[in-house]
Amino acid sequence: MRGGENVKDQTDRREQMETLRKNKEIARKYARIGEALPACGDEGKLFETLVTGVREAFEIPYVWISLTDTPEALDLLVKLRQAPALKDVLNVVRLETLQELLGDGTAPVLANEGLKPFYRLLPRRRKFFFKSIVMAPLILKGRAVGSLNSADPSPTRYHPGMDTGLLEQLMATVSRCLEEKQSAGTEAVPES
Repeated sequence: MRGGENVKDQTDRREQMETLRKNKEIARKYARIGEALPACGDEGKLFETLVTGVREAFEIPYVWISLTDTPEALDLLVKLRQAPALKDVLNVVRLETLQELLGDGTAPVLANEGLKPFYRLLPRRRKFFFKSIVMAPLILKGRAVGSLNSADPSPTRYHPGMDTGLLEQLMATVSRCLEEKQSAGTEAVPES
């Protein structure tokens, strides 16, 4: 029996090492995206870098942005609509829709069942079928004003209970970058 336990222990260790390797790779990808964001010159480039980075790094077929129609998001919405690269990945939703899907929290929402309400997040120009989704809130001044959405035709890609800590960190970086750009845009110009 002892030999069988050794084989099982070795298999368990190999699986743990493989899981650790995969987790490090995921963390490295998130870090690379997050490190690129502060250098983006404007909000359009910031979101283009975010959407493209997430889609390519994690091979996610559908990545897009939803923004609410609230006054807090209006300035950002105007800027993102001016970015040609975002025209097919930007959608405007009612605040009530965002709140219904996110609840009161600021943590990402994962779903692979009861997806019909999430289809309201899709951009008008791009409709697609998905069986799992993660919706990561975009927080400005402590309030959710939109989300970064990633969806997949596989029901196993995203599911409730998955760890979203790295995605939350990335979205915190996005929020910081936006707030810095907004405060830089409102600073008084020195008189000559």
